[in-house]
Amino acid sequence: MDGACVRTTNARYLLIALGLLLAALCAAALARMAEAYRERLDACPDDFMLRQNLGALEMARREYASAVEQFRLGLDWYPFGVGLRKGLALALLRDGRAEDAAREYRRLLEGKPHDADLLRDLGNALRQAGKPEEAIRCYRAALAIRPDDAAILRAVQKASRQVKRDE
Repeated sequence: MDGACVRTTNARYLLIALGLLLAALCAAALARMAEAYRERLDACPDDFMLRQNLGALEMARREYASAVEQFRLGLDWYPFGVGLRKGLALALLRDGRAEDAAREYRRLLEGKPHDADLLRDLGNALRQAGKPEEAIRCYRAALAIRPDDAAILRAVQKASRQVKRDE
């Protein structure tokens, strides 16, 4: 191996090492932030906005079960919190609980039945729950509201492929 290749390989490993170090520093900072939120919540357990923020932070940390808990506790104090319920639905979905997520998206749609994003999100939850036909119905309802939405069009394609695989 010539000198240029060695330098390139060493530089690549250095970049990987720096990336891992940065990820570790970010993870440590997020953990410290989560602990600060928990301490504040000890003093103000009824602060639903702190719960929502901690839930979002736990999502960033990929601590989905903890995020679910925080969003639920926030909803105990403020049951009409749309942000809390959206966070809960997404945390449930990421935690592998697609049926529960679909239930939360349906609750959100009761208040906003013509929200294309919520219809798409419900479709995503249904697709992950193994119900691609129902997902396609949600995606089509979303497309009726926003016919040129590329994300929804891609979701229809994914669900359609899933239906074909399941046949």
